[in-house]
Amino acid sequence: MIDKISFKKEKSIGESSNFFLFLFFTTSVMELLINDFISKIENEFEDVEPGSVKPATQFRNHFDWTSVNALILFSMINVEYNVTLSAEDLQKSTTIQDLFNIIETKAANG
Repeated sequence: MIDKISFKKEKSIGESSNFFLFLFFTTSVMELLINDFISKIENEFEDVEPGSVKPATQFRNHFDWTSVNALILFSMINVEYNVTLSAEDLQKSTTIQDLFNIIETKAANG
């Protein structure tokens, strides 16, 4: 009986380890992707200092947000990710992470 309990506990720990490894790997890949997106934004806009943009950055407040900059952002996203954002997508977004999530969803859905 003790062996069965120990086995189940070890199995549970192993499954937990695999789950956490999966989460770590998935999170690491997502961080790489969001960091790539942020880097593209920082390179696209001259008035954005490299390293100043984070996933939680509210993009409208971080740099000079104009209709021209919105078009530049739309164009960059279309070229780099083959995703077309709508005005509604932009209105729903507050942070860089919000934009990234929309891009990810649209890219996954084709």
